[in-house]
Amino acid sequence: MATYQVGFYRVLLSSDGHPFKCLQGKIDVPEVESSTQAAENASKKFAALHGVRDWRMHADTMEIVAAEFQ
Repeated sequence: MATYQVGFYRVLLSSDGHPFKCLQGKIDVPEVESSTQAAENASKKFAALHGVRDWRMHADTMEIVAAEFQ
């Protein structure tokens, strides 16, 4: 079992027209078997936190990283 951190980002344009990612929220997902399971769990939690059915209403992308807590 592993712990993952899932970050949700909105892609915006800077004043000079270059895209950049703006963090909308981060969710820790403890003790799951895979990054796929972490993504599923985090997307449901993120959507619930924002009162929507689909996390994509408040973010464009997600990034999943294995957490290294000490």
